[in-house]
Amino acid sequence: METRKCLKCKEEYPLTKEFFYFSVRSKRNGALQIQCKFCKKKYAKRKQKYKPISGGIRNCSLCKKEYPLTSKFFHKSNRNYKGFRIQCKFCINYLKSKKPKLKHLPIRSGETKQCFKCKKELPLTTEYFHKNVGMIKGFSCYCKQCNNIDNKNRPSYKPQPGGVRICSKCKKEYLLTSEFFDLQPKDKRGFRSQCKICQHDYYIQKRTEYLPQMIGTKKCITCIKTKNITEFHNNKNNIDGKGNQCIPCHQHYQKYIKQRNDPKMTGTKKCIHCQKIKNITLFSVSKGNKDGRKGECKKCQTYLNIYRTHMHHNKNKRSSEKKITLAKQMVQKYINEQNNKCDICKIPFENDNWCVDHCHDKGHVRGLLCELCNRGIGHFKDNITKLENAIKYLKNDLSI
Repeated sequence: METRKCLKCKEEYPLTKEFFYFSVRSKRNGALQIQCKFCKKKYAKRKQKYKPISGGIRNCSLCKKEYPLTSKFFHKSNRNYKGFRIQCKFCINYLKSKKPKLKHLPIRSGETKQCFKCKKELPLTTEYFHKNVGMIKGFSCYCKQCNNIDNKNRPSYKPQPGGVRICSKCKKEYLLTSEFFDLQPKDKRGFRSQCKICQHDYYIQKRTEYLPQMIGTKKCITCIKTKNITEFHNNKNNIDGKGNQCIPCHQHYQKYIKQRNDPKMTGTKKCIHCQKIKNITLFSVSKGNKDGRKGECKKCQTYLNIYRTHMHHNKNKRSSEKKITLAKQMVQKYINEQNNKCDICKIPFENDNWCVDHCHDKGHVRGLLCELCNRGIGHFKDNITKLENAIKYLKNDLSI
């Protein structure tokens, strides 16, 4: 029977599963580990769960500043010594700050997408495409079948320890083992090109560049005065972790916005498209403009929305005035055909209280309806069987 010497206690045992644990990485000698089971169990007992012991001072591993070892400055952790983490709370909260996500375009029902590899047009759903946050529509370029074929054909190398490798960064020779290099299945020998020391230094360098500077002074944008950094609000998006305006300037700006966006505001304004002077209440609210209202009136805005949603097949570049005229022509055509009445309830339209009804599957316009009829069809989800069942239900109630 074959025997093996334990790497730690250096005693010989028979090479069986009774004395050695199974290992996936090692190819030699029956794929068993180098250490025996007795040494492994001793090492497992040594893993203690530390309780938090407050008191003293600790240096943060990222910002390298001294803080008192309490729960105010460090998070609790059972694995670390004295029951607290190595990084301070300021560094961890800043690194966990939410990044601005990409705003995906809306997906219409029945929309398709062409795969880059097989060039097949498939419905844009999770059945055929994987999700990808980086893309505009939120789905990947390749379909699931092509992606699965690529993953199967992609070579994955197992680690082959032995020999020497030069680090690509520090250019020093190290033994090609898991002690000096991290695993990488894409590499032919199964290890990374950089050593663990260089990789750890690069990770810390990258993080410490954008850490918040909690001590010092800052210049306000509005009053242009250098003040202490404690007189600014917190802002995770900025590099220093503080806002650009001081607290009194920020409060004054918020009061100005509330007065500007007040719905009881009086006055008049000229529309950009129709060139008519109207009451300011006929313009929708906008935070970007100085007067707090949009440039186009609500009526012109509805025509622009009709063109974008129902006439998107016209991909030629047109000005906004031409888009409004095309949308008006389409609406006027349906009003003349329907004699200025709703197609379902036959009630005449007053003060342009019509709604454009369209098919949700194909996207084409069906006609003009009043608000109540349009909502009713929408609640029934354009299903004919549900509407027929509703008619039967009402007839049975009248027969009683």
